[in-house]
Amino acid sequence: MGTRFVATVECDSSPEVKRRVLEAGDEDSVVTEVFTGKTTRVLRSPHLEGILRALEAGTPREEFWPQVVDLRRKKEARNPYFISIASGQGAGLVRGILMAEKVVRETIAGAEAICHKLSGMYAVTP
Repeated sequence: MGTRFVATVECDSSPEVKRRVLEAGDEDSVVTEVFTGKTTRVLRSPHLEGILRALEAGTPREEFWPQVVDLRRKKEARNPYFISIASGQGAGLVRGILMAEKVVRETIAGAEAICHKLSGMYAVTP
C-alpha cells in the first residue's frame, strides 16, 4: 500500500520519484540488503544493478559501504539519478498521481466488491 501513496498529490516525494513509480512494472523491483543492511524492496537502477552484479561475482559487501554512503548523500540531495526508491511489488499497478482520498476510496470500494463476491461463494450456516 505504501508504494501507492508515493504517487499521490499530497506526497512530498520528488517528481522524479513519482515518475519512476508510475513507470515501474511488476518486475522492476528487487529485494536487497545493500542500502540498509536489512532486507528491503527497492526499484532497480543502473547503479544498484552494478552493485548486485559485483556481489554475485564475490566482491565483499564491505567494499560497497562507501558507495552506499555516497548514494545516501545523493538521495538526501534528491539527485534523481542515484536515488534508491523503496517500492513494493505492486508498483506496476500504479497508473496515475491521484489525491490520497481517492486512493483510499478506491481501495475501500475494491475491498467491498471482493467481500461481496466472496459472500456469495460461501454459504454461511448457523
